[in-house]
Amino acid sequence: ANDYLLKPIRPEEVVTAVQRSAERWKAMAILSQHLPPEAGPKTHPHPQCAQEVLDAIQAGEPGLAESAARRYVEQISSQEQGDSLSLQMACIELAAATLHLPGSQGEGISFLYQELVRGVSIPGSDDRLPAQLADFARECAELTNRAGSDMGYRQVAAAKRYVEEHLPESITLKGISQNLFLSTAYFSRLFKEKTGENFSSYLAGRRIERAKLLLATTDLPIAEVAEANG
Repeated sequence: ANDYLLKPIRPEEVVTAVQRSAERWKAMAILSQHLPPEAGPKTHPHPQCAQEVLDAIQAGEPGLAESAARRYVEQISSQEQGDSLSLQMACIELAAATLHLPGSQGEGISFLYQELVRGVSIPGSDDRLPAQLADFARECAELTNRAGSDMGYRQVAAAKRYVEEHLPESITLKGISQNLFLSTAYFSRLFKEKTGENFSSYLAGRRIERAKLLLATTDLPIAEVAEANG
């Protein structure tokens, strides 16, 4: 057993584990919207501070994202009282949440995320965590800022936000195009160009992902899960 505990852990294994954790977070966030406050799931230890980091990244504010990330590490460090593993996982889980931000810059942020995981997985990297997360947050915000000047990315981000807010409802290509004041043909081409997949595939994928999360994390009957996913 001791030999197993000392077995080296590859960064890819950490990534997989954290992504599963991030999916659980997403499921809990969805469920908490339908539960009374006293029955809601356990929240993040510093939700406001974590949200400040994500908001700054999504707003494309590198300076604010960097300073918010440093505050986040300070607060988690204080709470965990020197537990380096908990601190590392908290930082990685926050970074994983950026992958699901509306309008997140796909491969760019995924690459930064992988680099962060590799960096914090190096033994003895605890002292560098504040700088590592701060750099990650700043670079993500810079990516968002550059893409923000591209109206197409902004329109696709708005479409993704609409999907997340209306998943239980009927969503059509025509309906979402009208919501964005775009022609159906133009929006269809734009979405494919900016994301690499067509809108119907994206919508189906989001609904399947949400259904899997609800089935795995709740006791809801299949019929109710289907209804909750439109």
